[in-house]
Amino acid sequence: MTTATPRARALAKELRAARKAAQLSMRQVGEKLGWSENKVSRCELAKFTPNEADLSAILAIVGVIGEDRERLLKLARDIDQPAWWEVGLELTTQNTALIDAEQRARRITNATDARSGAAANAGLHARIAAQTRRASRPD
Repeated sequence: MTTATPRARALAKELRAARKAAQLSMRQVGEKLGWSENKVSRCELAKFTPNEADLSAILAIVGVIGEDRERLLKLARDIDQPAWWEVGLELTTQNTALIDAEQRARRITNATDARSGAAANAGLHARIAAQTRRASRPD
């Protein structure tokens, strides 16, 4: 089994979040697509990446439109492209995963900051810093 790329994991998490926001079950999404619940689950676990037409259908079902839709379609098109930290740096799997998590956390934090102000996120920053310190400790 191959390891999912950072982009595949990011897309999977976004699909799950969008489905939950739409208050749909995996079974309901699967029925609308003519898929099994298991296939939808595999998409949300980054074990299967839908083609662009299927992804477009998923996004329509869960109500993702506009810039978010275009961003996720682009993410899917670039799914196999390496992230900047994966090119020639010879990092360990643990460090690659840590950098990937940090990049996603920054995007979330930046979006949250823009919506609710940085002061409201002081606790989030502290938790992320603590998790990063714990994850970077040697075993």
